[in-house]
Amino acid sequence: MGTSVAEPTDLAAVSTAPVQYEPGQVYETADGWIEYHAGNLPIIVSAPHGGRLTPSSIPDRTADACGGEIVTSVDTNTAELALALKEKFHEHSGKYPHVIINRLKRTKLDANRDKTLASCGNAGAENAWESFLRLIEAAKAQAVANAWGKGFYIDVHGMRGSETQLGFLLSRADLQESNSALNENPEYRNKSSVQTFAADSPIDFAQLLRGDNAIGTKLVHDGFPTVPSKQKGSPTPDKTYFAGGYNTGRHGCRSGGKVCGLQVETPYKGVRDNDKNRMAFAESLVQAVDVFLDHNFGFDIRSPKEGDRSGY
Repeated sequence: MGTSVAEPTDLAAVSTAPVQYEPGQVYETADGWIEYHAGNLPIIVSAPHGGRLTPSSIPDRTADACGGEIVTSVDTNTAELALALKEKFHEHSGKYPHVIINRLKRTKLDANRDKTLASCGNAGAENAWESFLRLIEAAKAQAVANAWGKGFYIDVHGMRGSETQLGFLLSRADLQESNSALNENPEYRNKSSVQTFAADSPIDFAQLLRGDNAIGTKLVHDGFPTVPSKQKGSPTPDKTYFAGGYNTGRHGCRSGGKVCGLQVETPYKGVRDNDKNRMAFAESLVQAVDVFLDHNFGFDIRSPKEGDRSGY
């Protein structure tokens, strides 16, 4: 499929230091379990739950083995959606995002949990988890090292239901607060996955989440119901809301840093169910991210601006 990178026992090729990969080319670990599409945009996309591989060398994950509650359902076609985003970011900018895909089925590895719950102590699953994690970190390091000096991370997921959910690490209760409460209490901004960018933005925090130039607002405008957005500022009380998981907490900027991001939970019907819909959604999301970053943070993914390296 692609060029092999080092085995997880020799992590030189997937270290956090910048590594010379060819943008647009596909690399994979020697076992083929983790796939990396090299980029030259300050955008990192990951798909932790779309894999279908079930190697017999890794036992199925169980609650007893993992020592806690587990989920094993597959987010169908999220790997394909991540690749649609790669194509549309390239069409939009002429450059490639970094894309990291876990090809193991979730019964074998949950690449959106800490190591214990992700791998249940199996050495092969642990190595795959480490490769997935370190390739994201390597992509982040390359994003920060380039002309922009910062990056944006998108963790792609699938869910039941009819609307897309954007997870900024803010709970349902947080998003039910008024705009004035979100703006006046820095606690909300500081625990979000965009806190570093938001702290330096002249735009009110609530507007970043559900204003005219919010990601969700653009998606709704293009026919993809989304929360939070200007049209729907908070989740429906009787529906499950995914605020963001392990990856968003680790790879966003809640704890500081130059890479912010979010989790994107997508419905199957109308978004992930066929290639046409995946491409349409990907195009809308790419444009929404571009507007969101440029208008709110002065972060133009198509061409670095003077001073883009400063302020972080």
